[in-house]
Amino acid sequence: MLGVYSMEKFEELSQEKQRRIIDAGMEMFGRYEYKKANTEDIAAKAGISKGLLFYYFKDKKSFYMYLFQYCVTIVTKTLDDEDFTKITDFFALMEFGAQKKMQIMVEHPFILDFICRAFSSRREAVSSDVAMELHSLMDTTFDRFFAHVDFSKFNNDVDPKQVYQMLVWMTEGYMHEKLSCQETLKLENIMKDFEEWKVMFKKMAYKKEYQ
Repeated sequence: MLGVYSMEKFEELSQEKQRRIIDAGMEMFGRYEYKKANTEDIAAKAGISKGLLFYYFKDKKSFYMYLFQYCVTIVTKTLDDEDFTKITDFFALMEFGAQKKMQIMVEHPFILDFICRAFSSRREAVSSDVAMELHSLMDTTFDRFFAHVDFSKFNNDVDPKQVYQMLVWMTEGYMHEKLSCQETLKLENIMKDFEEWKVMFKKMAYKKEYQ
């Protein structure tokens, strides 16, 4: 029936069928800008009809935002690790988090390109929604995962939360530039560049005895 959709029906599908639809969406939205990603291609790749896709999700935007929240949930669950609370150094924790994210990329091969596209989204129908979610996510992530960090290592005039935000913004700008130049994003290159940023920020932010 026209105009009727049911996300509950999607969640009643087997994990294998859900994953097939999710992977198809992340692959196509990761490969193309939002407006250029074709829902017919997504449905075909998932092995379902376009009508069935929109039976599960209200529209293209709803499906995209569902995928975005799915990615957030995957990352949050992976980072919600007891080992996190054992690491009290800010930059060691950032590195541990980066390693955990590498694990996610192996288990979910299309998630990197999707997240990169989401981060670099500009003037798209989903851009403002994604920006709001990312802003909220940055605040909650810092408060949740950095609560046990020893901030006394920082110079007195340095705000750790600002350092965290700058690293996130640098990553966002980095991915936007790579995608704008149509360069292939390779995880090992991202990690190598991240390591260089970490060393640079550590010298600027930490007291000399902790550098």
